[in-house]
Amino acid sequence: LEMNRILATLGGTVVGASAIYAFYPAPGFSLQVERWRASGSYKMFRNYKVFYRDEEGQGETGTVLLIAGFGQSTYDWRKIWNSLKENNRRIVAADMLGCGFSDKPQFPTYDLAFHADLYEFMMQELGIQDVHIIACDMGNNVASELIARHEDRINGKANSTSPRLNIKSLCVLNGRVFNGNAEIMQIEKLLLFPYVGAVISRYVYGFSLYADTISKFYGPTTKPDLSELQDSWAIFRFNNGNGIANRFVYYTLDRINKAKRLTDALHKTKVPRYFILGNKDPHVGDDIINDWERYVSEDSLVVIDGAGHYPHLERPQRVIDMYKNFRNSVEPTKSKIVQQVNQKPQSQETKNKPLSPGNNNAKQTAKLTLLFPLLIRGGKPTPALIGLLATCFCIFNGFLQGRYLTAFAEYDRSWLFDARFIIGTCLFITGFGINIHSDHILRNLRKPGETGYKIPKESDAIELLHKLR
Repeated sequence: LEMNRILATLGGTVVGASAIYAFYPAPGFSLQVERWRASGSYKMFRNYKVFYRDEEGQGETGTVLLIAGFGQSTYDWRKIWNSLKENNRRIVAADMLGCGFSDKPQFPTYDLAFHADLYEFMMQELGIQDVHIIACDMGNNVASELIARHEDRINGKANSTSPRLNIKSLCVLNGRVFNGNAEIMQIEKLLLFPYVGAVISRYVYGFSLYADTISKFYGPTTKPDLSELQDSWAIFRFNNGNGIANRFVYYTLDRINKAKRLTDALHKTKVPRYFILGNKDPHVGDDIINDWERYVSEDSLVVIDGAGHYPHLERPQRVIDMYKNFRNSVEPTKSKIVQQVNQKPQSQETKNKPLSPGNNNAKQTAKLTLLFPLLIRGGKPTPALIGLLATCFCIFNGFLQGRYLTAFAEYDRSWLFDARFIIGTCLFITGFGINIHSDHILRNLRKPGETGYKIPKESDAIELLHKLR
């Protein structure tokens, strides 16, 4: 009898403690988080409130849509928000249902199509059609679904009544973008397990486990401080966020089920794509890099040394610099266009100036046309038409220059001692030598058996500089 009382007491204590823990109020927001939330607004999507921020920037063009990942929120974009505003006309971020400051309903599951519906709805409500997307973590998968819908509309496969979102560019940060071989983490597997996941998300997944899990995804020298972790935890707990984590994590299965559709869309789309990757992320390995280089291109991937899974939080200025370069290559600013239009045309005097042997590029053209293809290592097949057109151009261009120099140009012997001729000849020989040496280095970036187009990455650039010295 005494033992039964002890067991009953222990059982009641455990149940009571669990109930207190489960329904204990979520921690309050810090002043910084409260200010961020106060700067946003809400819209209703399928009878639920969606938090978003929509702000005008100082840039000349472009609207940026920011899509965060699992357990994240619009607040995670805070370190690059103002910099993005400086270079873009408009910045928009919205918390998915189940995340951040939005409602977190007890849906049976949350899938990628549902989240994509939300972002299309939000853009339509805000009167936005053309967007440049930046996504991180699970947000990459949502962005891939939006790309797939974009391709469906182009190919006439989409419902004509569905919201139309014209994606101008896509930049993804650390996360899986090709999911055919995606692995599910142990904690995610536990959360997906029936009933067990509900118990873990509500009773076991406390601040200590949360902070430990998040910190492991950062680089060794870029760990978040305690206040940042507490802010993230408070936002995660808001509106019973921990209580629906086992339902929200269903996206890990959904992205595997839709791997072919999403991979094909990213592979075939003409939308410019860019991948900014932290090399200290334990969750991102060589398979992700190899898949991106295989399905997209090698030159559209850049690596940030020392950063982990959240480069926009760990190395925000590096992310901004890289993204700015990417956007400049995609969408030139108005000032650049005006500058190009206002450039002075070549003067008649310059046009009529006889071409001297010092500025004649015939030898350089011959070197690029004949020698480089013979020396290059590996390579991909080139259509015969391109080769034919290039040959025709070189013949015509060479004839024009050669005909002028041999039949019309007049130079006496004094020209050989003219300063312009001597300086031009020295510059030609120097540039010719640098070109040959640089070509040699670039050719050797391609490893034996590789055929892809090689662009030096940050570490390669340093190596190139040392070799050129």
